[in-house]
This record gives sequence, C-alpha cells and structure tokens, in this order.
Amino acid sequence: MVMLDGLITISNHPDYIIDEFLKLLGNILKGQIGPHIDSAIQMLTDFLHAWDWEPCANLLRKMLGVIIRAQALSP
Repeated sequence: MVMLDGLITISNHPDYIIDEFLKLLGNILKGQIGPHIDSAIQMLTDFLHAWDWEPCANLLRKMLGVIIRAQALSP
C-alpha cells in the first residue's frame, strides 16, 4: 500500500472494485470545475511523471481520464 500525498492509496484491489471506484469518482465530479479540481489534476500528473511502477501509473492515468472527462461535462 502506498499513500500519495494523502490523495490516493494504491493497493491490490480487483479490477471490478477499481472500475466501480472510477465510476463513483466520475459521478461525484461530473460537471465540477474550480481550483480544487485543477489542483487534483496537477497532483496526479506530477505523481504520474514521478512514478515508474506500472500498476500505479495505470491507475493514475485512469483517474486523470475520469476527472478530465467529468470536468468537460461542466455547464
């Protein structure tokens, strides 16, 4: 288990759990904009560039995609 600056914990969860988490995250953030969302995107991007451990990088890429797509749905 790895804690990334309090933002996310990386664990070995089954894919279906991760998929449900990402759906929930997308639903929560749907249409949300603001500096807190921009900050989260920047932090995830920074972590992605700093980590070379593939399971972590894959999850970070998925999370970034979910957040960016949800942000794009803002009115």
